[in-house]
Amino acid sequence: MLSERTRARISILICGLAALPWLDAGAFAHEIGTTRVSVTALNHSRFELDVVTDATSLLEKMETVAGEPPSATDDPLALRQRLEILAPIFQQRVAIWFDGQPARPSLSWSVAPSGAIGGGQIATIRLSGDVPPSARSLTWKYAWTFTSYALIDRRSAPGATTQWLEGDQTSGPLLLDAGTPAPSRVRLAGR
Repeated sequence: MLSERTRARISILICGLAALPWLDAGAFAHEIGTTRVSVTALNHSRFELDVVTDATSLLEKMETVAGEPPSATDDPLALRQRLEILAPIFQQRVAIWFDGQPARPSLSWSVAPSGAIGGGQIATIRLSGDVPPSARSLTWKYAWTFTSYALIDRRSAPGATTQWLEGDQTSGPLLLDAGTPAPSRVRLAGR
């Protein structure tokens, strides 16, 4: 029979060993931020991308870059208006290229409560515009976050494809024809 002291030591050892996988995973994990970017339209005539992020955090970063004092508001309307005023600052750290040539998108802003308990306001920034003639691919860069975020291409059937990007990393090319469904086997056999 084991003494109480020996049983206590064994219990501590077992608990420590059981915790090792979580400790190891945490040591190498990347923080996933609250930003995500969705490609909702991309064809040979138009493009549309939606950036969804924490409105207050984005505004604080933009005001810092602009050299302005921080706004002390969490009102959705006031946040949206302030973000719209600073839109030229926003565009300094966002880039869209078609076959290596820069594009200047139009912006539209919306701000809404997150819906989560204790959550802040969520900004959705829609970037849209015309695709240059004969363009084959779009490349993206977003330098307003310092953590990993998802660039989700929602055009493809049956599901979306995701690129995970680190901070201001440039995306891989998104092909304009990628959203076109692949021909069926019946159609291929008929060729």
